[in-house]
Amino acid sequence: MSFRATLFNAQPPGEIQSTGSFGPWQRDQPAETPVSGKYVFRHADLSVFRGISGSLYSDGDYHGVLEHIEVQGRTDTPDFAITIAGNPVHLTTDFHALVDGTNGTTHLQPVVARFGHSSFTAQGVVDTTPGKPGKIISLDVRSEDGRLEDMLRMAVKGKPALRGGVAFHTKLLLPLGDRDVTQAMQLDGTFDATSARFSKQDAQQKVDKLSNRGRGQTDDAADDSVASDFLGRFTLRDGVMHLANLSFLVPGVAITLDGDYGLEDGRIDLRGTARLQAKLSETTTGFKSFLLKAADPFFSKKGAGTVLPIKITGTRDSPSFGLNMGRKARK
Repeated sequence: MSFRATLFNAQPPGEIQSTGSFGPWQRDQPAETPVSGKYVFRHADLSVFRGISGSLYSDGDYHGVLEHIEVQGRTDTPDFAITIAGNPVHLTTDFHALVDGTNGTTHLQPVVARFGHSSFTAQGVVDTTPGKPGKIISLDVRSEDGRLEDMLRMAVKGKPALRGGVAFHTKLLLPLGDRDVTQAMQLDGTFDATSARFSKQDAQQKVDKLSNRGRGQTDDAADDSVASDFLGRFTLRDGVMHLANLSFLVPGVAITLDGDYGLEDGRIDLRGTARLQAKLSETTTGFKSFLLKAADPFFSKKGAGTVLPIKITGTRDSPSFGLNMGRKARK
């Protein structure tokens, strides 16, 4: 039987038009009935899922039997946004999927997504949760050639504070229900950002100054802005990002931190150590340098001229940097 159909999808809501063929009907094993065709999915409203928004368009073709349908398609969402950031990005994907038409279970093998100058690949399954209503998305996501500015634009309010290359790998779990996506989503992964620079000139100048002092160059005259490397582990639960072994590296300085960052309220609570190549007295000049010579032995550790316990608190818009003198520095 040939068919031409117009359907209305429930979640996300939108119109689907499809043409194709169905049958012959397999009376003894209906799930083995062949089906094939093409589809166009228009004006799918992603805002039905709390925490994201955008109007999605998708087209593709499919073939197979009801319990094993292969789908090759693409999506285009010119205004995709995560609500807490509010920065729309043009998100496109190409995907290959295996769909069980009898229960809706979908295996994504894979999805290649692109936005800005970044891309990432996801593989996994959209399935039901035993004993619970709705479905859950379970994906393995990785990117080898992402851009920090793209990731930050999607996830954080305002203009991206950093630019540079980034690679990441994470497991993603997302139950589809009434909770906000940023509260329901669970992540567990690692990232490595290389040759990053701060977008604001005054912020980059502070990093340049830190690098100079860390190397014992007290004139603060940097020939060029220094690049920063970031790497570490992260987990996300209930809208709070936990960072472990977060490393911030510039010439002369290595900072290691652990702590939390709130996606919605932007609260920061990070604590760790700063290891400087130079001794404490070498980070300044004059009478201050003379006085600090007596403190050098207390802050010098094996392999570093100075090791200081530090903390970063406050909020994303108003961070506070200071010494964490109630905590011993890591050796």
